[in-house]
Amino acid sequence: MVCKMSRHQLLRIAAGLSLAAAVLGAQPKLRLAEVEDVAPVRYQAALDLDPAKDSFSGAITIQAAVHKPVATLWLNATKIQVKEASASEGGKSYQAVAVPGGDDFLGFKFDSPLPSGTAEIHITYTAEVRHGDSSGVFYLKDKDSDYIFTQFENTDARDGFPCFDEPGYKTPWQLTLRVPAADSAVSNTPGTERTEGGTRTYTFKETKPLPSYLVALRWDRSSTSMPASPARITSPCGSWCPKAGRAKPNMPLK
Repeated sequence: MVCKMSRHQLLRIAAGLSLAAAVLGAQPKLRLAEVEDVAPVRYQAALDLDPAKDSFSGAITIQAAVHKPVATLWLNATKIQVKEASASEGGKSYQAVAVPGGDDFLGFKFDSPLPSGTAEIHITYTAEVRHGDSSGVFYLKDKDSDYIFTQFENTDARDGFPCFDEPGYKTPWQLTLRVPAADSAVSNTPGTERTEGGTRTYTFKETKPLPSYLVALRWDRSSTSMPASPARITSPCGSWCPKAGRAKPNMPLK
């Protein structure tokens, strides 16, 4: 017996399959909005930087507006190793496991679908410090000085944080940097510093809404104190920079 369906029934089935794919978290091909209706509201991130290591550890909390339920949340991430991930919404916690997504994406599959509403996504992770490159989070030695810089434009913030690394998302960022006590750090905004034992912690004020590629930080091993007001982070690359061939500004701070 052959079952015939009307065009209306076929459209309903197609719509249902499309919604199921979105809820189950099909991997995006280019943009995150292809597979999910989720947008960041604000970020709070803390990084531990040490020039003696080729990697750094981080923790990020993303407050996000979830417009449709999602079982697997996709973020931009490159060479990021997740240690732990979870979400909270409406007093309920959701545990997540990382799902590989190639060079640019990382999925977080929850133990039950994250419902519509305002959620907080918590991720602890490690990531790489690049050497011989001047993008992402990279190390530079200039004469006797050591530096770690960021250059996130156009789409390299995903090297530093699992995030919505697309210029259409403009979101406040609050950064905390922990470095060895003898070192200094700056970021987009002024902040405070305190030293306990062998660690100096810089807590920077929240930025105005920014796309992820404008987030910036600089670590250096010097006695320079943190500026009292926003400044311009400039990399003293000289002829070393493989992409520039001259001193190269990372970005204006806002």
